[in-house]
Amino acid sequence: MADLNALLGQLIQGQIDLQNHIAALAAAQPQPAPPARKKVVADPGSFDGSPAKFHEWWSKLKIWIEGLMT
Repeated sequence: MADLNALLGQLIQGQIDLQNHIAALAAAQPQPAPPARKKVVADPGSFDGSPAKFHEWWSKLKIWIEGLMT
């Protein structure tokens, strides 16, 4: 019976040692880099055909496309 108690004690200690080793390995892992943040750019909408507003719409469209590419 004493042998079984000694064996059980060794198994318990081995489990504790293994848990401590796993915790140490997890703590030593480098932290992952945060994901790159994407720009949030408002959708310029569709062009209404107004020649006076074309350049404003075109500028917003180019910025919106750039935002999609990054």
